[in-house]
Parts: sequence; structure tokens; C-alpha cells
Amino acid sequence: MRRMWAFIPIRWPSTPASDVWTPAQFAALMDPGIVFSLGHYLRRVTYGQADLSYRLFEPLVMDDPRVTMPNVPDVYAGERADRKPLLNAPRAEITRLHDPDWSTFDRVLFWFAQPTDEFGGGYPPATVMSRGGRFDALCHEVLHSYGFDHTFDGVNEYVSPYDIMSAKAYTLPVPGPTFPRAANPMLPPSVADGTDQNTTVGPLLSPAQLAGTTYWKAIETAGLVHTLPASMSGPVRVRLHAADVAARVWPEVRGPVLIQTVPLGTFGERFTIELRRSGGYDSGFLRADPATAASAFKPPAGIVVHHRRPDRRLGYVGVLPLSNLGDLDATFREYALDFVVRVREIGEQDEWVDIEIQELAPLPSGHGGDLEILPEDQPKPDGATVTVWTKPCFAGPRGPYQLTPKYQRRGFRIRATSRGYEKPRYEWRVNGAALNPAATSVTHTIQTKTPDDEGGWTQSATSVELGYALQADELRIWCEPTRQRPGGREAIGNFALPLELVIGESDPGVIKNHYPSSSIFTSLHFTTVELEWDGKYRRAQERCRKMLLDVLRKRIPKHGLPPIPDPPWERVRDRFRQLLAVDPDEARAVVADLARALDEPPAVVLAELGASRIRSPWHVVDHPKPGV
Repeated sequence: MRRMWAFIPIRWPSTPASDVWTPAQFAALMDPGIVFSLGHYLRRVTYGQADLSYRLFEPLVMDDPRVTMPNVPDVYAGERADRKPLLNAPRAEITRLHDPDWSTFDRVLFWFAQPTDEFGGGYPPATVMSRGGRFDALCHEVLHSYGFDHTFDGVNEYVSPYDIMSAKAYTLPVPGPTFPRAANPMLPPSVADGTDQNTTVGPLLSPAQLAGTTYWKAIETAGLVHTLPASMSGPVRVRLHAADVAARVWPEVRGPVLIQTVPLGTFGERFTIELRRSGGYDSGFLRADPATAASAFKPPAGIVVHHRRPDRRLGYVGVLPLSNLGDLDATFREYALDFVVRVREIGEQDEWVDIEIQELAPLPSGHGGDLEILPEDQPKPDGATVTVWTKPCFAGPRGPYQLTPKYQRRGFRIRATSRGYEKPRYEWRVNGAALNPAATSVTHTIQTKTPDDEGGWTQSATSVELGYALQADELRIWCEPTRQRPGGREAIGNFALPLELVIGESDPGVIKNHYPSSSIFTSLHFTTVELEWDGKYRRAQERCRKMLLDVLRKRIPKHGLPPIPDPPWERVRDRFRQLLAVDPDEARAVVADLARALDEPPAVVLAELGASRIRSPWHVVDHPKPGV
């Protein structure tokens, strides 16, 4: 028994009869010989197999059967209560007027002469469209009646820009092209509010959508489908033809239009690979600027990969754009198969590509990168020698000593290398914040310690400005000598800069290789000023250090602690902390001995040996004696 479409036009009593398409216009709509007609489109995407026969019923004149209902999830048309009246009421009216044999129809088009609703699918298959609907939406909803479903990534629908079953998302980021479809007098107009709705015509149906349908066997037998072997011992090279070219020249077959992997896992998941290019129904493949509209990145030609999910729905994986000649390979690490696709040759006008597919080894443990750090210091003129009244040791009187600051512009050149990325992207971060490639400086906050009059220390935050120049794989960064005088005291900077390099894939239009981004951490140490004291100061400091050592060495060996080396003073404090941890009474005796030997109060000695009040060689008190 022959099965066909039932076309049922419907208008409200208030809608002019002239707004209903004529039989000649419906005939033009389904004529496969008219470019950008529905019939032409259906034949293209099914490779000539779609049955376009239909019966056109006389227009129904009826009241709007819908009632006001709350918004409901977008499930099959036959299951939505708010949409059922648009299906059931006109069908019942046609049954009353004509009593047709519904078994002769395998799908129904309910066409409303006024803007109403648009949906398709369900069982029995039906499509609801209205005057003013876009042509690509008509193709989308009609294909629902053929059993095709939205692309789906497990969370979101309408995810593939290369498939008509994502048409709603397809036209949102990048406007579709304008075609003279509405100007063709043979085709029916589609005008709503004076706006031509027939300017958006794409894209094609992905050939991967045909799997499992009655159309699949014909294209598979003809050689349009290439199935990869279950195990690839080496690279497999395939010439892949553009989907629009293959559809245009059918029934001529020039080679495969689709590559698929063998079924994977319990549910038969697959990867599918196809070549899509801009032109005809696919003219909406526009390349937006990735810097400003990465989500709208659609190259004019590219190798598109979909994933046939366990629920049999098609998920979009990504695209390898042919326009990017510097990165013509992409790695896939998903599901049960790891492989890489490489472009070896591109045909004229992107009508075909020779690609090489190869399985991958397990994820390399050495994935990441390295840093090469090269100092770039530049000496600066020494500062003026000044007389400073200070103590070389925490015990003893103050005195005048000569201090000369030695300056240098401290800088580094850091070069990055990467492993495991096809085209790496480098992001340089200071304190977790990315450096702006367009800027030339960044402010870094450091903690400084300034000595007070009692030999203690006051902490404060100080801002240091760092200059830098940034390229993709190289950072040059420097710090000029800093001299600040908060509260009459001079703090001279010595600090460490936390630096992070994040390495990942660079091109937002390339299918990601599914390696995670990796980070390299390091610290850059900036000593922009060194202090050179006169010999008198250094000799006084050495006498003080020996006195401290003599006292401590009498006590510490009793407890089996390691001996105290001569320099530096930091080791003296470390040994005292160790003694304090194992024998607090003995530590108090050490403080008492030092206080007697140095003629200082015990509190002053204890403060100098404590962890929180430490003298730093990079911070001095500048207290000029009056009149000097």
C-alpha cells in the first residue's frame, strides 16, 4: 500500500483566504527540481530516497482549538497537552468531512495560515508549521517526522552547528545567509509582520543521522560510508568527500562521505567523521572572530566529528578547520577509543581531503612543559654613601656607620616549551592573575619589615611595580631598584615573585585534544639593592656574633643538638628554637647567660632570638644624628 504525506491547510475565520498557500505553491514546495524547495532539500539529505508524494486537502476554516496552558517541557509533540489540540482538532475535522483512510499516510503536515506553533515528531509522525515560519525551521520540523532527533551532548540539545537537527541554535550565534528563495514566484511566500522568513536555508542533515534509518543501506552499499577496522595496526588513510558535493552529484559516487568507527562498548557507540564546507544549504558556516565570539566559531570548511551515543542520539564533538594551516591534526581521547586525525592533502575548493587516522598510545606521563629562566640583570650607579646611626648587634650602643646602597635592575627572560600539545597556548600568571599581553607593567604587593627603636620589627605591605614584555612562549620581566621611606625609615626591596605558566591548546576552533591544561610553578627572586657597610660596622657585627656563639655553644651540646656552624646568624636562631622545644628551662638559662654577657635585659635577648622578631639584612633604620 502506498504511503504518503497528508497536507492539511488550516485558517482561522478571521484570517483572509488569500493567506492560504495555493495548490500550485504546495506543489512547488515539494518539487525536487526547484532549488531551496522542501522537496529539493529532502532529496539532497536522503540521497534521492525521500518519497515526496502527498495529498493536499481543501483548507479547513476553524476556530483556534488551543486553550491556555502552563509551559511544559519540550517532549514529543504527541505528548504535550498544549499542542495536542493543534493535532487532534484538525484531524477530527478532516475525518468528519472526508473520512480518509489514514493508513495510506505515514505522516501529516498541519499547515496554519497564521503564526501558530512549530513542532514535529511524535507518533503517528506529524509536523505543525505556519505561515511566517523560516524555511530551515520547516526542514527541521519535517525531518522530525522522518524520525530524526536533535543532536544531544548528554546535557544540552541543539549542540551541532553542522546538522539541521540543531537548526535553532545554528541561526542564533551567526546570522544565516540571504537567498532569493522568496523572490522565486514558483515557491510559496513566508512573510510574518512584513519580514521575509525564507532567507535562512541551512544546514544540511549530517550523513551520520542516516544510520539506523531506511536510507542507510543504500548509501552504505554504494560506498558512501567507510568503516574503520576494529584494530588499526598502523595509520589508515582515507579520501573523504564533502557532504554537499556528494549529495549534489548523487547517484554518482566519488568516494566515502562519512567515516565511522566500529561499534564501541555495550551500546555500540561510534565516532563519525565528515567533511563540511560553506556553500548552498551550508552557507551559514561563517568564521566569526574567536577573540570576540568563540561560541560562534564556524570555519568555512572543516572536518566535523560527531558521536553516536548509547541512546542512539548524535552528539557533536567538534571541528578541525581546514582554514588553519598551522594545526591540521586533532586528537580524540573519549569513550573507548583514542585516535588522532591528520590532514595530508586538501582538494580544490575543499571538495575532498585525504586524512590519516591512527590509534594513540595511552596518555603520556610527560605531558606538560618546561621553563628556561635566564637572568638579565643591568647594574645601576651606586647610591650615595650615607652615615647611619644604628646597632651592628642587638646589644651594645648605637654608633655612626657608613652605608652604600648597590643598585641593579633585576630582570629575567623566561622561555617556555611544551610537550603533548598540537599547538600550545601559554598563559602567564602572577599571584594567580593572568598577565595582559597588551599591558607593560603589573603591580606586586610584598611584605616589608622595618626595624623600630627597640630592636623589633614592624611589618607593612609595599607595592612594587614590575615591567614586562610578553610573547606567546616568552616572558621578559624586570624590576627597577626601589627606595621607599615610610615614616622616615627606608625599606629596600628584596622579594620573591610567584609565577605560574598554564599550557593548553591554542585554537578555539580546533577539536580539543582532551589533555588537561597543565601548570608550571616557579619563583623569581628580585634583589634590586644590596647594602655595603663599612669595615667598622662589619667588625662590630662579627664581635657580636662570636659572643653569641660562645654563650650558646656552652649550653646546646648538653642536649645532643647539632653543633652551631660559624655563619650565618640564622643558624644560631634555629638552634635556639630547637633547644627551646626540647628543654625550655635550659633555653631560659641561655637567655640569662646572654643577658649577663651583653648587659641587656632578658626581654631584649629573647626578642632577638624569637621567630617573629628577626633582623633582616635588607632593611635598616636611617636615623641621622642631629647635626651630622
